[in-house]
Amino acid sequence: MDRTEAMDSLADARPPPKVVLLIVDDRDRLALVALVLEFAGFTVLPAATAADGRDRARGVRLHAIVTDVAEPSPNDWDDLRGWRADLATRQALLVLVVDRVDVVPRPLFGLCAAVMTRPVEPAALVQVLREISP
Repeated sequence: MDRTEAMDSLADARPPPKVVLLIVDDRDRLALVALVLEFAGFTVLPAATAADGRDRARGVRLHAIVTDVAEPSPNDWDDLRGWRADLATRQALLVLVVDRVDVVPRPLFGLCAAVMTRPVEPAALVQVLREISP
């Protein structure tokens, strides 16, 4: 085996990148958090809405779904249940960012790997994703 083959073999042995679907409705915040996650080694699929996220994630094996819910509505909770029910996204870790934890219906806590309250520094999100990652 020559050096090139050895390097290719090592590249193939690396684990695949961890893909994070990042759903944030504030464009500036979305760009900032995406940049920090990418710098930390994650591959980021940015989306402004859950519907946009569903389209962007089609056919991609997601490691995590991070959704930042400013003013939660029943639709947001339906989206979380939908991510869990969908065979394509069921294995992804769900991380929910909210203003107040008391607005999250109790049964939804069981669907989430982590629930974080604002303000959330992007570095703290990276830390949580690393802590909950297998």
